Amino acid sequence: MDVDTFYQSRKRLEKEKRMARSGLGIATVEVALVHSPGWANFVASAKQFYVWAEKHGFVSETTNPMRRIREHRRASEGVRVQPEWYSRMLFHPSLRHREKSLLWLLAHGLMPTEVLRLRPTDVNLRVCEVHVKGRYRSRTVPLSGRAVERLTPWVTAQYQLGRPWLFPSRRGRSLSDRTLRHIVQGVAERVFPGPSHAGIRREIHPAGFRNTFVVRALRQGVAVDCLVNLTGIGRAELLTRYLAQTASPERVRSEFKRISESWADWI
Repeated sequence: MDVDTFYQSRKRLEKEKRMARSGLGIATVEVALVHSPGWANFVASAKQFYVWAEKHGFVSETTNPMRRIREHRRASEGVRVQPEWYSRMLFHPSLRHREKSLLWLLAHGLMPTEVLRLRPTDVNLRVCEVHVKGRYRSRTVPLSGRAVERLTPWVTAQYQLGRPWLFPSRRGRSLSDRTLRHIVQGVAERVFPGPSHAGIRREIHPAGFRNTFVVRALRQGVAVDCLVNLTGIGRAELLTRYLAQTASPERVRSEFKRISESWADWI
């Protein structure tokens, strides 16, 4: 079977499945998975355009291709965090052992998916480090003394119980990303209770701990090559978004003055 025949047969099979679902009264829902802020904004903009086109009669409700695509919450093109929010959550006295371990690992710059894939043997409490299996490469991240103190009860218990995952679900699998978001939101509701803090709670998400780590590290003058090794950031575009938040106009002028005064044979 050649390539064209393969795709034609697959397309025909998908059409037959859709017709069968339609005959049973099952609606087909196409879900747009948001892998980046740009894609989320594209989906939102496309839906707005087709709403306008439908209103003016250019397309009908049945021919509007965006009606079956679920619109996710619109994401920001930049990386914006409020470090004080995550700091309050990190040190809140209500945290239980699992919550402490999750939040403190996220606060070391690990991605949520990396934390969820950790095994008890990946955390070496004796030498204060965690071995992270990243998407493209693995790395070893040092742990602070305060983090080791908070991680010890949970990591030790999971190791002694022979758990395959550091954060197992009730079925023995690793926790899902959805469960992690639910846990973080549960902590946020305790730290920021009441209707007056609803706006803060909506903005808090697991990746915010990593974002806070990166922004704070850059503000402390951590070398970029060290930061890449600590966080596994692999895209220059993403690093640029973080860097854009750390350079105030005053600091830019001060840095320019420092380097220009040191150049005897340049500007």
